[in-house]
Amino acid sequence: MVGFFTPNPRKNFVDNYGEHLEAVNVRTSQAEHDFWETESAYDRLVFIRRELAAHIHCSEVLYDGYDYADVLMGTTAVPLFSALDAVVASVFATWHGLNSLAVMAGCADDDEGKHADNALGYLMIAAGLLVFTLVGLVDSLISLLSRPLLTAIYGSKPQDCPRFHGYRETDHDDDSFDDDPSLADAPTL
Repeated sequence: MVGFFTPNPRKNFVDNYGEHLEAVNVRTSQAEHDFWETESAYDRLVFIRRELAAHIHCSEVLYDGYDYADVLMGTTAVPLFSALDAVVASVFATWHGLNSLAVMAGCADDDEGKHADNALGYLMIAAGLLVFTLVGLVDSLISLLSRPLLTAIYGSKPQDCPRFHGYRETDHDDDSFDDDPSLADAPTL
């Protein structure tokens, strides 16, 4: 069955983290779809603000090592790729803006404002990504120290949140991945 799960105790750290990144990818694709489904520019700004607020975790305890790996990625790869995505979104915004100007000048067929709406949408994505890059980087830099410290004081979060995506062969509803119940409670990183 394909879906969202907790870490599989039968897999190593790298395989489980790959499934976690797949879950992040699925959720990001859904967020992108939801962004383009919103009608007004104001609703899109509210959506960006909500997504940004949902990704600030510097005052939370860690689930496990996968969560801390996310913090490490947030200080290195995520800001880089987010900034590159902002550049790509800016190029798309420029292209759609130029097409919109061509329509207004009579040099191209009327597209009923689709290029103008797309230009504004991509411009909002580019701005949102730049803000996300800066806020995410600061959040991750703070989290490098604060989250392990909070986890040492309060303990880690329980593994009750399905943060991994992939294929699992299981008929169990309790997310135990083996007939051996001792593996279901195996510690994870």
